[in-house]
Amino acid sequence: MLSLALKTDRLKRSLAALTRSKGPAFVEAAVKRLAGDTVDRVVKGIEGRYPDVPERIDTGRYRDAWVQAGNAAGSRSGRAGPAAEPNDGQAFKTGSGLRTVIRVVNNVPYGYEIEYGGIRLPAGGHVRKAIGIVRRDAPRRLRAEFKRLWGQV
Repeated sequence: MLSLALKTDRLKRSLAALTRSKGPAFVEAAVKRLAGDTVDRVVKGIEGRYPDVPERIDTGRYRDAWVQAGNAAGSRSGRAGPAAEPNDGQAFKTGSGLRTVIRVVNNVPYGYEIEYGGIRLPAGGHVRKAIGIVRRDAPRRLRAEFKRLWGQV
């Protein structure tokens, strides 16, 4: 019984050391990955790749502003946003380690109407749909990101 308690204590110390050493870097990488994934999903929604959100045809600048913001946030899509004007899409990182926050912004003036609807435009819901998908898939994606960065632990 005593050896089991010692092994448990050693495991707790090992996990604490792992969290201190790799935790902050993992959180930064994970936040960057999730921000990029969310923006990639927004763009897919705008392009009509989800059956339950409306495709937006004449929104090249709006879509490309999301691409621009995603590239700034860490998207892996490798896409360009040629129709976006400078600073239409931005990402701002604050904090570091366990306190990392990335804010992704689309500054196109009519963005609110595309997402929430307007007088003659039904709500698109592309951002809300993307957040829901990423939230649902986050545990699996975070496990994959941890394995990619540090392998099996």
